[in-house]
Amino acid sequence: MMNTVDKDATKRTFIVIPKMLVADLEKHYELEHGLIVKQLNPYINEAYLQAYFRDLGKVTGCKIIKNYKSEDCKAIGFVRFATADEADMADWAGPHFIGSDVEVRRVVSPKMDKDDLSLSTSAAAVSHKDTTKRTFIFIPKMFVADLEKHYELEHGLIVKQLNPYINEAYLQAYFRDLGKVTGCKIIKNYKSEDCKAIGFVRFATADEADKADWAGPHFIGSEVEVRRVVCPKMDNQDDLSLSTSAAAVSRPRMSMGLGYIFEDAQWLDGLTDVHV
Repeated sequence: MMNTVDKDATKRTFIVIPKMLVADLEKHYELEHGLIVKQLNPYINEAYLQAYFRDLGKVTGCKIIKNYKSEDCKAIGFVRFATADEADMADWAGPHFIGSDVEVRRVVSPKMDKDDLSLSTSAAAVSHKDTTKRTFIFIPKMFVADLEKHYELEHGLIVKQLNPYINEAYLQAYFRDLGKVTGCKIIKNYKSEDCKAIGFVRFATADEADKADWAGPHFIGSEVEVRRVVCPKMDNQDDLSLSTSAAAVSRPRMSMGLGYIFEDAQWLDGLTDVHV
């Protein structure tokens, strides 16, 4: 039995529900579609949050609630989109980094008689570095064809938990036998506790990206986490590097430590009768 939702209530109701059940809910309520954004930095404001999502869909409302009594003082936000498809697209474009790592949930909300959300007119003038970043989408393979109707996609892998001493040439050399690598980028975060880096490797075709994904688990200096992603092609200049020196780097073996990053393990092949 469905619980009654009072649309005249002073507080907005957010519902996390499987997409297949939304149609049944729409028989009883006029729904609005959006995202709940948790773990927001308390210094983020509505204009910035609206500007972050503006390239992923038409934002029609935004609200941030700050809780200064919590231990980490994190805030929570709601971003409403004009259509369900735009809210889905913004959800799929994660993981999202809005000043810091945030948790995003796709929600629906029964429409209220009095709109409680703000829409900043200054958001269009907000220039933030996240709008120039690539959008990485982790999405089931069966839905890629639908996404390609709207965007020209590039295919690749997100590589997490990389040792910060790994560089693009080494990462490119690691994957070169699994497919044609057309671009590579590593972002290092020295403020994190473990100082781990994250990388993106782009392949020439979807099949090559799949092959590289299936070839795991991957050990690149240390154990890493690999996720298959697609990325809408950027209109501006390519932000990925392609090292010409990678061809001269011997493809790393599945070694057990970082000692082989700078010295290839193959030099051991010539040693015989080693005594300790």
